[in-house]
Amino acid sequence: MIPILVNGAPHPPEMRGLLERYVEAIERVSKPLSEPVRKAFLRVERHRFLEGFYRWEGPEQFTWVEVNPDAPDQEVLKEIYSASPKGLPIKLSPEGFPTSSTSSPPLMAYMLELLELKPGMKVLEIGTGTGYNAALMAEIVGSQELVTTLEIQPDLVERARRLLHRAGYGGIKVVCTDGFHGWPEDSPFDRIVATTCCADISPHWLKQLSSEGWMLVPLYHGGETCAPLVKVDPKGEGKLLGGAGFAHAQGMLSDSAIWAEGGKSLPSHMSGRKLIRLPTLSEFRRFVGCFHYFIALNELCACTPWGLKGQAILLWDKLADEGAGLIWQEDGWVQVVGSERLINRLEELYDGYEELGRPGFESYQMEFQVRPAPLGGDVVQRLRQVGDREWIIERQFTTQRVWLPA
Repeated sequence: MIPILVNGAPHPPEMRGLLERYVEAIERVSKPLSEPVRKAFLRVERHRFLEGFYRWEGPEQFTWVEVNPDAPDQEVLKEIYSASPKGLPIKLSPEGFPTSSTSSPPLMAYMLELLELKPGMKVLEIGTGTGYNAALMAEIVGSQELVTTLEIQPDLVERARRLLHRAGYGGIKVVCTDGFHGWPEDSPFDRIVATTCCADISPHWLKQLSSEGWMLVPLYHGGETCAPLVKVDPKGEGKLLGGAGFAHAQGMLSDSAIWAEGGKSLPSHMSGRKLIRLPTLSEFRRFVGCFHYFIALNELCACTPWGLKGQAILLWDKLADEGAGLIWQEDGWVQVVGSERLINRLEELYDGYEELGRPGFESYQMEFQVRPAPLGGDVVQRLRQVGDREWIIERQFTTQRVWLPA
């Protein structure tokens, strides 16, 4: 039995029970947690890092929910300690979109497992948010002083410092800076992890890794809903480990002007027709992210649509102001809508994906080479295919080579 402590004292019985149910809920929707990760979730109280959050009420509709960390409402606690796939937004943009959230617990657990943290490792986090994830990592590596977390938004830095201190994690260093620059003062780091969707990896991060260290970064790739998680070592060699959804990075790693505009909606007047029979929706869900990754290797106009139920993939030509989408339906048919030209391109891409054997995330290898100077102009990203199994992505600070081994 793992002793559950907070600031050196056991949790009250009711809190202990809540944390145990919380971990069980996470494991039900993901997989059994390793002992270090499970222990961290049982020790760190998530509500201690919230003074409030925005409850999702519908598309672009949120309600602010107050949280008293010292005397939380029981119904609010149930919401905080659930295994919901959605994070809890803590800040919205003037347009009403989340700019910072405490990520969903299953996603946090997934990332922590991928990091393979060990006691004594030094960790740099890009994107502090509430500070909850930093506290979890401190529990795993065994010391708060081994964790440094960077946040570009000053109000979030002040809040995270205050709540970390109140929760007993004041030894974690919270720095207000653009995470692009990393934190050379405490380098080298055994792990660098970004908890925000980045348009590129930073050359500074490569320099600040230890010789055996590596970074884990959600890297923007032609869509908003799922960013491929890339694992990259100090030499710039990497691979894909999966996908995750995060708020967009701010500062020098923001994702403006790359691929198509994200979040486009197919016009309601577009007529649809049934296409050939493709994999059923239940089967397609297992590789939809991988198919989208492949499309975005080949098309800068790949993006993910708003306002469509179920699984969908979209191409959007900004110059022609036209789009086309594939919408998988439960009966195994695919509804296609939009421009005939782009529909034909989607069909062509799907045929190519099938010919390659439906490669998954783990099938790809990659390397990043730091550019002599940042790519200038309005377009900070370009694609180039090299044969049937290799692609070049010109990002702002690096050139990314992606290939499928024969």
